[in-house]
Amino acid sequence: MATTELTGAEDVAWDLGDLYAGVDDPAIDQDLAQAEQDAAAFRERYHGTVAELDAAALAEAIAEYERIESALVRPLTYAHLVFATNMADPARGALVARLGEKGAALDTQLLFLALEWASVEDDTAEALLADPALDALLTGNLDSVTQDEVLKLLRRLRDERSLTLLIVTHSPEVAAASDRNIRLRDGKIVEA
Repeated sequence: MATTELTGAEDVAWDLGDLYAGVDDPAIDQDLAQAEQDAAAFRERYHGTVAELDAAALAEAIAEYERIESALVRPLTYAHLVFATNMADPARGALVARLGEKGAALDTQLLFLALEWASVEDDTAEALLADPALDALLTGNLDSVTQDEVLKLLRRLRDERSLTLLIVTHSPEVAAASDRNIRLRDGKIVEA
C-alpha cells in the first residue's frame, strides 16, 4: 500500500486565470504563433548585423528581443504552474512538453544575438554600453504605459495581500505614487 506524505499545501490553489482560461485556451497558441512570427522577423532584421548596430539600434534590438522572450515566457510559465497543480493530468503534461519544444526552437532562432554580441570587440562594446541610448535598458527605466501597469499590479498585490512594498526608483511619478518616500543622496538618507 502506497502512502502519501502530506505537505501542508494540499488545499493551496493558484488562480491562473489572469494568464489563460485553461490548458486548451486558444490564446496560448495565438501568443506562441505571434512570438514565432516576431522571432522570425527579428532574425531576418538583425542576423549578421549586431556588430554594426549603433547604440540606439542596439537598444531597439534588445527591447524587441526581450519582448519576444516575454511573450514566450507567459505561456510557458502558465504551463509549468498549471502542471504543478496536477501532475497526473496528461493534458497538462502535454502542454508543458509542447511549449518546451516551441520555446527551445524559439531560443535557437534567437541565439544569434548573444553570439554576435559576444564577438563584438571589447572597445566597441564598452563604447556602446556607455552611450545614453542604452540607459533605459541598463537602469530598468520603463515607458509610461508599462510603468503605470506595473504600479497598478503592485498596488493590487499590496492591497490584496496586505503587503509592504519597498521600491527603489529614480522616477518622480513612481515616488509620487508612494505612501512614504525616503530620499538618498550619495548613499546617505537626506529626507525621510
